[in-house]
Amino acid sequence: MTDNRQKQIQDRLVFLDGLRGLCALIVILEHVGDNPISDMFPTRQFGMCFFFLLSGFVMSHAYGNKLGKELSAWTFTKIRFVRLYPIYISGFLMGLTLAVYSLAKGWDPSSWSGVAIAAGFGAVMLPAPPVYGVALFPFNRPAWSLGFEMLATILYGIFARHLTTRVLVGIVALSSIGVIGTAFYPDHAWEWAGFWYGLWM
Repeated sequence: MTDNRQKQIQDRLVFLDGLRGLCALIVILEHVGDNPISDMFPTRQFGMCFFFLLSGFVMSHAYGNKLGKELSAWTFTKIRFVRLYPIYISGFLMGLTLAVYSLAKGWDPSSWSGVAIAAGFGAVMLPAPPVYGVALFPFNRPAWSLGFEMLATILYGIFARHLTTRVLVGIVALSSIGVIGTAFYPDHAWEWAGFWYGLWM
């Protein structure tokens, strides 16, 4: 076994895999509707909150000591973008293909210009203005979570060197209030109407 492989194994936090699996199950239950199993988890929408928290922890663990020293904010953003973009663009292209096909067949009353504008924003992983539906990412609705993750990545890359313990405590306190407040927001984080819900998540 090579030294690099041994280091990867040592750096890996194995218990996170189990937590990822549990949260994935909870998120799936959130999307299958009401049933006896999902009713056992009345706050299952917070599974996505945990995914965001976990992602932040992993980024800090992997890059926190390097940012501002050997790794610039721009390089860090590019690394994260390259990691997230392939899975995002595959879903985007499938959704765009379906939208174009539906328009060509006359099944969708939307305009070609609306599709083109939304596609332009979506191609570069930006939320689209509401010209083709109300979704932030109309061709890949689940991508709202990746969109917010990229925003968090950019902000972290810029401000990581300034995150003292006091600042982090303040951010955690403010975020906790915001997450609790999401109980009163529309839970459609993938829509513009639920933008603040998604942002706090």
